Parts: sequence; structure tokens; C-alpha cells
Amino acid sequence: MHRAGIRAAPAKHGAKRVPSALCDTSRVTCAPVAHGRELSDAEGLARVRRRVYHERVRRPILLALLATLLLAAGAPIWASCQEDTKAPETRLQKKPSPPPGTQDQQDRSDVLSALQWDGFVTYVRYTSLTSTPWPTRTVAWLDVENDRSRSWSIQETDSATNPFVSTSVREGDRLYPELPALNVVDVTDEAFAASSVPLRRGTEVRMSWPLFEGGGTFAFVGEPAETESEEFGLHVKKYRWAASPPAEPEDLAQRLCGDNVKQASYFYEYATDMEGVPVYESLLANCDGEDRGFAGIVYHEVGFVDPHELPADFFDPKAVRDDLVADQISAFTTRFGRPYWLGFEIGPYALASIELCDDRCLELQYWPSDLEDSTHPALSLRVEGHGGTCDNAQSLEPEVPGAKLCSRPNVSETGEVVWDPPDFHVSLAAESDDTSLFRDDLIAIARNLRPYDGPTASGRPPILTMEEVRAFVADALDLVCFDKWTTIREYRDSAFFEYDEAAGEWRGQFGSLGEWAVTDPGKPTAWPVATRELVSEYGGSYAAGYAECGFEAEGKTDEVEAARQLVRPREALARLKSYRYRERVLNDYVDEDEADNLSVFEGSFVAPDRGEVRWWPTIGGVPQQEPVARVVIGNRDWVSYGHGWEEGPATSDPTDFGPFDHLYDFLVDLKGLEPVRETVNGVSSLRYDLLAANMKDLGFIRLLSSGIDEESWGFEAHLWLAEDGRWPVRLLISSPADEDGRPINFEYSMDITDANDSGIEVEPPVP
Repeated sequence: MHRAGIRAAPAKHGAKRVPSALCDTSRVTCAPVAHGRELSDAEGLARVRRRVYHERVRRPILLALLATLLLAAGAPIWASCQEDTKAPETRLQKKPSPPPGTQDQQDRSDVLSALQWDGFVTYVRYTSLTSTPWPTRTVAWLDVENDRSRSWSIQETDSATNPFVSTSVREGDRLYPELPALNVVDVTDEAFAASSVPLRRGTEVRMSWPLFEGGGTFAFVGEPAETESEEFGLHVKKYRWAASPPAEPEDLAQRLCGDNVKQASYFYEYATDMEGVPVYESLLANCDGEDRGFAGIVYHEVGFVDPHELPADFFDPKAVRDDLVADQISAFTTRFGRPYWLGFEIGPYALASIELCDDRCLELQYWPSDLEDSTHPALSLRVEGHGGTCDNAQSLEPEVPGAKLCSRPNVSETGEVVWDPPDFHVSLAAESDDTSLFRDDLIAIARNLRPYDGPTASGRPPILTMEEVRAFVADALDLVCFDKWTTIREYRDSAFFEYDEAAGEWRGQFGSLGEWAVTDPGKPTAWPVATRELVSEYGGSYAAGYAECGFEAEGKTDEVEAARQLVRPREALARLKSYRYRERVLNDYVDEDEADNLSVFEGSFVAPDRGEVRWWPTIGGVPQQEPVARVVIGNRDWVSYGHGWEEGPATSDPTDFGPFDHLYDFLVDLKGLEPVRETVNGVSSLRYDLLAANMKDLGFIRLLSSGIDEESWGFEAHLWLAEDGRWPVRLLISSPADEDGRPINFEYSMDITDANDSGIEVEPPVP
């Protein structure tokens, strides 16, 4: 499904495996989808439901940069399979070509026949492009003979770090567009309509696109024009038909070509390699003689699977649902222990989504079983690895053992039920904009909380295989790096990636195209490491475009170049496995020296969940001789005010104090600045002397002195970035400021040392 994305579920434990969701396009064999290598749901379920309930608010319609580049150019992005010497668990087979002269021309140009082989299930990896700037990458298994399919996709959105990821199962006219919810919809429901595989259906092209409500059917006119050409290293045969547009909407030409177009015509183009394997198909609008692509499918890989090698329940929605849940639970269990849940169904509610969130969090969404039920709000159950605050707590003993009701007006009118079992903090709350839940109803549901008692997929988190990561990066580059087509094919087999457990991502060098990172397990987006800050700034759909691969497009080149200069030091700091730090914050009151406010922070951090800090504050103008000390390890917290340690459940993460916190939203623009090479804190660094114009956002540093004025003549700032990794080595800021009418000289300094030092240890304090 295009709307919310689709993902593959793993085969059940002990069952035969299926082709990998991100399999290497240069091989006929694929790594198995098994044992918790599943990709997790992101926000697809919630967003689809909001579209159903709130009349599907449309995104702003933009001209698709990638669609224009790819479809107008007719760029092929398909890699032919090669034989692998390893014995596969499941082998993708290549459909044999018919003997010369036995296949008529119509069959040769028919994408449907190319995707069917009697007795086999079709496996296809492809990218859908429409008039929005967000492509959708999909993997699908098509059981044509039995009229059913199973598919998953990743739909990148305007949020680079949060694509939609979900699964779809179709059985005839029944469609299960979101799992683990088992709600069924009619395949003709426009809320879930999307470009299917293939676009072409006989002599028609059926599709929906975001430009209009619904979609349309284009009918072929006349015979196809046939051409052959060399495109990006591949010899292709192209078939092009004139296409008659739908009667509605009437302003189709204006929407696709612009208000000043004098003449518009439409075409459908289908390209294959010389063996008849699909390369791409697209709908084109010819606007006063200029082709503009506005929808299409690019085929990365086409193969065929013996159905006997698939599990017997591979296309069964309930089995897929169970596998998805088991996979996500397994990821959390492997790291933190068996979590809690409410089961698949509870009263009028059913489990709708489950996803890993943050570093130590599992979130389960429960919706009304009937999608048309608007009287019940959604429920959110969060299982976190540390404690949380609870306002105006009321014990629910003995009604709900171990639980209390917290007053959280910003969460729900009802409040929030909270448990603190060993090693976890669990919370249950209603979430809705326009409906509420009575207190007694929430408590009745809360009584059903229990440890997860279902199956698990494996004893390891659902991380991708290295081959899957390599293919995923290659697919991303294929979309924009047309001039590097041959290079990308070369590195599909030679690039190497390693999983960084502390950072929770795969990182590796994709040959001359630079270092790339793929986040895991929940949000599989490929990032060019050198420019990942600007990817976050401008959206995930352009991630590959920021690689050094000749990315150019009208109206975007200057924007991309400018974006490359944006730096968020906090993001680079987050990639370090460990470090020590020292911060000094001074608010020097010009008229009252004795009231100067000085704070000093010293501490260290070890990924993923260990941190310590010592804070010397100034209280009432008097600097403290003994520091306030704090140690956070996982879900435990130790605090000392100079009179011994107090232990309790953690109420925050180890990064919620110190530079990682103070650099929140801190953003600078280095455009036009020439750095000076210096060695600072033992690190080869680049020093940038910042002007007011370079300060895009002071972030939380502004809160350290609420009246800081970067536009003042006295403002001065210097930033040192490590040459290797561009993490902040030192930051100095000084500026006149004002607090309640009192003039202040504000000074802030930060130093990071011992980056990635394996010798840094954070241990529980000795009483």
C-alpha cells in the first residue's frame, strides 16, 4: 500500500524462509527473513486512521524532484541476477525466455505476462513515484493464480527520520492494509487506493495520485511505438502508447503542466531489458513538447519463488500479524526483558500497532475494533526502561495491583494508569482529540495488564543483515545518482557495513560514494553520514541526493549547497560511544558582582544508557563547595547532595543533563566561513568564528541566560569541530544579556574530551 507503507513479516520460527525484504539485487539468492530481522511499524497506522476519521487531509502538492528526474529520463534501475555459489534456503528463479519466434510482440510488451509464471509466486522489489516528493520502496509476493499478495513498503515522508513502514495482505477483494490490526477494507476504498503492480492492466493504466481525490483510468490509443536505447549501461527496449486521460478532473493539464500550457498530451511508457524483464513503467505528460513524468514504477528486481518453499500460512493475515508482533516483542525482550501488554483484544479494543520507540521503549496502540466507532478514543500503552514522574498519584490498590492513577491533563482528561514493575515503567492513557474515556473504563482495561505471553521470534533484535543494508543503500542511490549507475552496481557486492550497537545503526563505506548509515530497527532510512544534518533539515526524500554523486536539478542545486553548511553539533555528539565533558555557565551581573551566578558541570557518558554528572551551582550568590552528583545507569538513578547517595528509579535519561541537553536545537550555518585548523583537547579540529548571521538557533543555550542577544555588538562565538566526525570539541559563547532589566555579561564554554575512549566507565556509586 502506498498510503502508509508496507513491510515484510518474518517466517515463523522453524519454518522455511522467504526472500529477504531488502535482498541484494545482484544475486538470485537472498538472505532469509527470519528470527527478528523484521522492520518495525513507524507511524503508518495512526496516520492512516487519522486520514479515515478526519476526511484524509491532503498533503501540499509539490512537483516531485525524483519523479521528474527518473521518469522523464526513463532511468532504468534494475540489476540482473547472477548465480550464487551458496546453497540458498529459498531460491529466486529466473523465468526462462521463450525460444525465438514463439512469443508475439504483444506479449513482449505486456508487463503482466512478465510478472507471471505458472506454478510460481512472483517476488518483486520496486519503487513507486508520484507527484509528491516522497517515493515508496516496496517488496511484494504476488500469488497470481490464487489472487492474493503480501507486501511491505517504506514510504519516506517530509520527516527524514520517520518514514511510514507497514505490511499489507490482500485476498481477492479483501485488503488488510495495516497489521497487526486485522481490519479489512475493500480494495476499491479510495482511502487505501494506490498505484498497484503493475500500473498497466490490459489496455488501461489505473492509478491514483495525490493531485486529485481518487484517481483515474488512462486508456491506450493505437499501437505502441518501439525503440531501443542504451541507458545508464543497460540496453533496453521501450514501448510507448498514446494514452487517453480520464474525463475527470477537467483541469488535469493545468495541474500537471501549469496554467500557461498551450497543448498537453499523455503517454504510457514501458521498458524492458532485452530478455523482457521489466525495467520501468511510467505515465508521462507532454507539456508543449516537453515530457514530464508524474507517476511510475521502477523495478529493482523480479524473480520467482516455488510456493512449496514458503510457509503454508505465508499469505494468512492472522499469521502475518502474529509474526510482526512476535518480532517487535523479541527486539525489546532481547535488550530489556519480557515486556507487558493487554493482549491482542481487550473489550472494544484491538491491538493496532506496536513499535520500538527511543532507546528503551515499546509502544502499543489499541484502537476500537470497529473502525467506524467514534465513541472510543485510542489507547496508548508504553513500556519504558526507566521511571517517570506521577502528578497527584492515587493508589488503585486492590483494584489494579501495583498501579496508581496519575493526573495528566496534557495526556487525557481521564488521567494515566502507571505501574512500576521490576525494570520497567508502564503507562496506559487514552489518546484522542475529540472523544474521552471514563475513569472507571480506563481502570477496567488496566486490570488486564500482564507480561507478554505470546511467541518470540528469536534471541536477537531485528537488525538487518549486512547484505540487506548494502542493497538498501544501493537502492537509495539508484534513484538519484544516474551518472554513477555502473559504480553503484560495482559496490553492491563489495561495500561492507558493520552494526554499531551503541548508535543503533549500520554504518559503512559505499565505495567512492562515501560513508552511509542505515538506522535500525524501527526506521530504515539510508543517510549519507557526511551530510546527515541537512537531510534532517530538508526531509528524507532527498537523502540520497545529498551524496556526492552529481546530484543536480533545477531550483535545487543552490538549496542543497546551502543546506550542506548547516550543522547541528548535538547530532554528531549523539554518534559518539563515550566521552567526558566540562561546561561553565556564567551570568555576570554588571551592577552586582556579589550576585554573579556561576555553574560548572563535569561528567561523562557511555552509550547506550550510562551517565554521570557533578554540578557546582551558585545559590544566593554563594558558589557551592560540594557538587550535586548524579549517576544514571539504565533504569536506576543515584543522587547525592553531599550527604550520601539516594537510589531510586531513573526519572530521566543520562543525556538529559550536560552538553547533549544544552545543545538541543542549537543550529549554525557555516556558509561563507573559512575554518582554521587547530588541535584542541588533543583533537585535530576546525575552528569557526561565528557571527550573528551564522546563528540560526541558540536552542537551549538561550535558556541558560534568557536575555542573551546574538545581534548585540558584543556577541562572540567560536565552534571547534573534529575533522574526523565533525563532532563538537569546544564551543565558546559570550554576549551581553538582560534579565528582568538587569544587564548581564553571559559566558558559556563547553569542552568534550576522550571521545570514544573505551576506558571510560560509569558504575554505581559506593555508599
